[in-house]
Amino acid sequence: MCSDEGQEETVTGVITLNKNSQRIEHLGLTLAEAKQLLSTLQRHLLQHQVDTFLDPCSTCPDCGALLKVKAHASRSFRTLFGTCKADPAMFEAE
Repeated sequence: MCSDEGQEETVTGVITLNKNSQRIEHLGLTLAEAKQLLSTLQRHLLQHQVDTFLDPCSTCPDCGALLKVKAHASRSFRTLFGTCKADPAMFEAE
């Protein structure tokens, strides 16, 4: 992933596919593999975006103390490729 300035920030292994490529019909991704890849990638990207969004607002601007999370419900984010559900732990400070 890259920041808005184009600097590389994170390199994460998203998925490992062990494919049998002995026949022509085994080449490329199956629909199930593509859906799994997209789902995994979306979860990683969403986690990065949530962390980036919450980072500046997770501490008190006056004293620097960590702020507590008040809401503990899951959130759903609608994307072009479907809905991605984020659990409450995703929104807690590390």
